[in-house]
Amino acid sequence: MVDFDPKQSESLTNAQYSPSEDRMKVYPLGMIGKGFDGFEGTFVHEMGHRFWFKSMTGQARAYWDEVMTHNSVKIEDGDIREFVKLFGMNLDQDETLRQLDRMSLDPFQKAKLREISRFSSYTSKTPEEYLEKLKSMVGDPVLLEGISEYAASGGPIEAFAEVFKAYCLKGPGALGPMTLDLFKRCVSSGGVRLSAANVVRKYLSANT
Repeated sequence: MVDFDPKQSESLTNAQYSPSEDRMKVYPLGMIGKGFDGFEGTFVHEMGHRFWFKSMTGQARAYWDEVMTHNSVKIEDGDIREFVKLFGMNLDQDETLRQLDRMSLDPFQKAKLREISRFSSYTSKTPEEYLEKLKSMVGDPVLLEGISEYAASGGPIEAFAEVFKAYCLKGPGALGPMTLDLFKRCVSSGGVRLSAANVVRKYLSANT
């Protein structure tokens, strides 16, 4: 249910979604303008909140929360071993990056391997010594792309709503590759096809 509420006490808020009532309230500030930064953007942002509570699994919400809280993913021991398996003791960072760019890897894995490559110029006498030096990076963070100022200041749930809005109204190309990959993983956890979100984008574009 959607309520258009003129209460002045909420004049600094665009809208609110209540999962317990499954109700969206849109305030005057949220009714101003059209398109991404206007009413349509407000509406789809709040629909993102509804999707979060109604369609995503608890495990997916927890994973999104963990990644977004730290704004990063961590390098793991398996990433170090994968790097050495792919590139050996290649100390030419530029060549390593060129090879990485040609590989079909998921964005998270590629970002972590790129980060490891920054420290791959260690000089070592043996592969074992080289591996141990790279292992010092285990636990280091690899930062995600920025989403929006509101997402950065509003916490993981607001970040999801902002990503949902960008995906629905602007399409996948509006998101960085790591953010898009994370979004796909979490959205699909509840068995929801991403194409369902496109219905919102098509509906709104037809009514703006």
